[in-house]
Parts: sequence; structure tokens; C-alpha cells
Amino acid sequence: MAPGREWRSRSPGSVVDEIQHLQRQYGVERINFLDDEFIGVGRRGRERALAIGEEIVRRRLHVSFNITCRPDSLDSDVLRALKGAGLEWVDVGVESWVARQLALYGKRVSPEHDIENEFGRTTVDAG
Repeated sequence: MAPGREWRSRSPGSVVDEIQHLQRQYGVERINFLDDEFIGVGRRGRERALAIGEEIVRRRLHVSFNITCRPDSLDSDVLRALKGAGLEWVDVGVESWVARQLALYGKRVSPEHDIENEFGRTTVDAG
């Protein structure tokens, strides 16, 4: 209900600049992204998440990080790429197990989709 775009994001370069600054200035080795939706929905979000991972690798920043995302943003290829950049943990924000409630709030997922992703179908092997 807020005016403006639903999902706002910083540029990948800006995000990685801040990580690099925190490492150089304070020796930070772990980042917890406190964003409700790190990956973002759709092509734009996927490309941004991939670009952040690529930039971390390109700059040779040795950092581990955690993210949060919605079930409909889970993407094995993106998660695999982010894992290569230091991703260790993903919190998946399941908002409700009641289909009627998800529809009321305009969510683009179903309880079945969330169960499928939450319990192992969207996985990135540990190897």
C-alpha cells in the first residue's frame, strides 16, 4: 500500500563497496543482510543478486554472508552462484500456510509451493 515501487534495491556496486569498506576499515568477515528480500522477484532481482556475487568474487573479498528471501525468489542457479561468493545461510520468509490469506495479500505463492521449497526441493549441494 506504500507509494512507489514495491521492491527497492541498491546497486550491486554500492553493496559490494560497503562490504569492502567494512572489511578494510573494521576487519569484518561475516555479513548478515537484514533485507526482507535479498534476491528480489523476477529477472531484475535475479540479475542484481548474481551481480553482487560476481562482484564479491571479482574483488576477491573473503566474506561469508546470510540472506533472507521469499519462497518465490528461490533459484538454484542464483543460490549456487552466491554460495561461491560466500553465502552460508538462507532464511526463507514463509508468510502463511493458508492459501486464502496468501491470496488476500496478493502473494504469488501457494502453501504447496512453500512446502516444496522449504523442505528440500530447492537445494544447493554442500559440495
